[in-house]
Amino acid sequence: MLNFNLTKEEFDQLTAKYKTPDDAEYMVNYKDFCATINAAFTTYGIQKDPMARVAPVTVDNTVQARRKYLDFTEEE
Repeated sequence: MLNFNLTKEEFDQLTAKYKTPDDAEYMVNYKDFCATINAAFTTYGIQKDPMARVAPVTVDNTVQARRKYLDFTEEE
């Protein structure tokens, strides 16, 4: 839905990390997946502490997610 172009290897790694306990093929624990994604942008339970501060997302935080795009040539 977000137009992420994953390779088969990346997709397989992602589904392996979040697979459900019953080992159904390509069934993932969506709650855990979302918690991991959300952790990159905020702090879990922040709504319970209105004075809490969240560190801003920086270029250094996102390098791993952008790594495959950083290796492209100008033509690509």
